[in-house]
Parts: sequence; structure tokens; C-alpha cells
Amino acid sequence: QVTPINPYEFQISIDTHSVDLDFNLTQISTLHDDLGKDYNPLKWEGSEPGGHHRSGILKFSPIDNNAKSIKLVITDSAKREFMWDLK
Repeated sequence: QVTPINPYEFQISIDTHSVDLDFNLTQISTLHDDLGKDYNPLKWEGSEPGGHHRSGILKFSPIDNNAKSIKLVITDSAKREFMWDLK
């Protein structure tokens, strides 16, 4: 589950009972805006890799003020895309 706090910070909650969640979210996540700009995460403030439940906040640098939409892409064993309109 991904909930935007603002256009460059996201509350993320991941739950599974099939595999260990041993990935680094800053290495498998990218934020894209509709202007064609890509943003890499600055930091993950949350639970450490491993286990079956993780939660925290994924932070990026502020996005371009002219952006009208954003897409967060998280790629581990599968590619997950989350999109939001900003204006």
C-alpha cells in the first residue's frame, strides 16, 4: 500500500507471508513526473530489510512545480506502478 504524503514523500506498507522482504527500497524505487524527469530516492525512514512486514516513508527530492502528475515505480520480483494527478 502506498499513500502520498506530498508529491515527493510516500507512506509505504508492505505485507506478505510468502517471501522475506529483504530489498532496499531506495535501490528499487524511482519517481517520474509527466515532464519526463526522473527522481531517485533520498532516503527510507522505516523498517529494515527482512521479515514479512515493512513500513515507513520513502523520500525523494522535491519535484518540478510544473508537474501535473507523478508515477512511483517499485521493481523487485514484480514491477509495481502507482500514479497520481497533482493538479
